[in-house]
Amino acid sequence: MKNLAKQWLLLIAFALLASCAATPVQHYTPSAKPEVTINTTEVSAVKSSLISAMLNRGFDLKKDTNYQLVFERPMTDIFTAALFGSQYDRTPNACITYTLAASPKAVRVIVDLTVITNPGSAFERRTPANHYRDALEYQGMLDNLRREIGVFGRPLSSGEKPAIFA
Repeated sequence: MKNLAKQWLLLIAFALLASCAATPVQHYTPSAKPEVTINTTEVSAVKSSLISAMLNRGFDLKKDTNYQLVFERPMTDIFTAALFGSQYDRTPNACITYTLAASPKAVRVIVDLTVITNPGSAFERRTPANHYRDALEYQGMLDNLRREIGVFGRPLSSGEKPAIFA
């Protein structure tokens, strides 16, 4: 009887783990990462909107250059901590890097998602996370930013799909 209960418990645990396993997210963009091209020459407006959105999500601004914004925050999710944590530091950091490439007519914004194990130590390890489900949230945020700032000099209509390049 005990063996049967253990087998059922093991089967249920396996089913739960299998249901949690996410299928990789595919980005159909030139960089294969979340990205958007916004029809504006105002890089400062794009940067201000990104900073505001990330601060609202609880991230700290770690780096701000002409072409890059880097944000970090500790990951409090138990499953992520178990997967990426270590004996040295059980709490990994989420690192979101925005790269901005300005052209005469548009600003291209590319997001790079990374999980940092043992942040700030000699044992720091970075794991790319661009193909995890969370990347869809950042693609959605970029699409909303594009609607906010405008596409081709006007807001994106509800039925219109955002183009990769403006």
